[in-house]
Amino acid sequence: MLTLSQLMVLTQNEKRKWKNRYELQYFKSGFLEGDDGPYLSFAAVVTGGKEPRKPIIKLFSDEITAGAPTKVSCTCPYFRIKLALSLNASGSTNLQVRRDDIPERYSGIQKPGLCPHLLKLAEVVLSQDTTEIDRLRKESSRVNISDKLKRLT
Repeated sequence: MLTLSQLMVLTQNEKRKWKNRYELQYFKSGFLEGDDGPYLSFAAVVTGGKEPRKPIIKLFSDEITAGAPTKVSCTCPYFRIKLALSLNASGSTNLQVRRDDIPERYSGIQKPGLCPHLLKLAEVVLSQDTTEIDRLRKESSRVNISDKLKRLT
């Protein structure tokens, strides 16, 4: 699994090509527990392109650090076409994309990184201070998804 800093460094060459200015419209964070263990979850709505997009960052750490193992996801086509296949191979996303789903002209240039929506969210996440994290831990009880499913059956 790649770290947030590795993903941001891999994105620097692409960042120069983006012409739109992206802005965060909605931000939600929480401390959750899933199959991969406890993680800090950050979700947002980012505007600046044709449509608002919904990026998600999961940091597998008790603190917000650029060196934390990270899983990412976004609803934009750029993420699905150019990033998801290589991110899935590195274990940094759960989104399943088949080679057949990628248009022929993009088939040779998949590499890990972040789309502009995820990069904007990552910048906001890294700007959070420690008091914000302490507040998150107190307000969010650790929720184990498997336990909730067991109660339903």
